[in-house]
Amino acid sequence: MGRRQGGFTAVPHADFAGLLCLPLTRRELSALLLVARLTYGCRNARWARLTPADFAAVGIRADHAAEVLQSLLQRGLLGRNGLRDEYRLEGLDRSASDREAARRGMLTALVARQLRPPSHNGSRTVPKWEASPSRNGNASAVLVWRFDRSQRRFVAQMDAAIDKDR
Repeated sequence: MGRRQGGFTAVPHADFAGLLCLPLTRRELSALLLVARLTYGCRNARWARLTPADFAAVGIRADHAAEVLQSLLQRGLLGRNGLRDEYRLEGLDRSASDREAARRGMLTALVARQLRPPSHNGSRTVPKWEASPSRNGNASAVLVWRFDRSQRRFVAQMDAAIDKDR
């Protein structure tokens, strides 16, 4: 069977939770995601071989790449293959402080809630879309979602006039 186009990158849950819970700058997160993509996403390669052009592809200039890598190495989030420019994710599941561990616990609860089957009556817990008044912000009425206890679901209701010009 041929390979599917599109595919996916299977990152272990503990590593992905670490990426979500750690206080990272945009550059640090981009670098870690790049390493995850080049290891887990490339047939589970042991190391991601990085060049300045690779960092440029994710929006990190060459003059910032060394600073970002050094920060991640010092924090134990990346491992380096000797003196080579090869890296892999490390310590994402083991580097949590108490606060980060608490957030991971909350994240686990969120994931468990998301994986729960839908409610017995089949209704959605949130509306599929959100209505906005109009392009210019003026409208005679606004569609508002409210939870109707008698129907046990969200229903759309028209609210009073909203006019920015008044």
